[in-house]
Amino acid sequence: MELPGPLTQALQQTINAQISDDLDLQHGLKKIGNKSITLHLTGLGLRLYFFIRENNIEILNQYDGTLDAEINIAPLTFLSLINSPEIADKQMFDTNGDKALADSFLNLLPLLKIDWEKKLSKITGGVIASQAGSQFRRYKNEQQRNWQSMQDNVSEYLQEETQLLPGKYEFDDMRKSNEQLRQKLSGLEQRVEALKNK
Repeated sequence: MELPGPLTQALQQTINAQISDDLDLQHGLKKIGNKSITLHLTGLGLRLYFFIRENNIEILNQYDGTLDAEINIAPLTFLSLINSPEIADKQMFDTNGDKALADSFLNLLPLLKIDWEKKLSKITGGVIASQAGSQFRRYKNEQQRNWQSMQDNVSEYLQEETQLLPGKYEFDDMRKSNEQLRQKLSGLEQRVEALKNK
């Protein structure tokens, strides 16, 4: 599948408009330098070619040359990555070529505040875009629940099963005991100083 030229241009203009207004994006582009990346949305067979410059990004829908890096990623994983990078599963995509470049590029994507559902509706129509948006939101919510559940399970395991970490109440008691000890030591130091000065 090839993204129509006018949509590729519209995407490029939208991204570059944001780059011109966002210092973090500009800084990220400068760190990357003049590089080229293929973004392949697997399942859709859609490939976009990003040519990163110091101040902007050129996007092509066709390119036959060699690029510095390639990112193969499923569409839902891509949407998850740009909207919730903290819960995106880094194992759900693969990269070829310069992996550090691919990671730097993927870390820039969440800084873009693009209404992807609106962009998708221009390609697929409103109904399909709305359904895809709903699916993505469900997927995102499920991922967040799974992430929170995993954190809770690991925390409980480390506190209850292995007892490597103190529980909340034990930690609060330990903190209070440390504070009381600190206050007593401070009072003792003051008394010692007073005795020295006599």
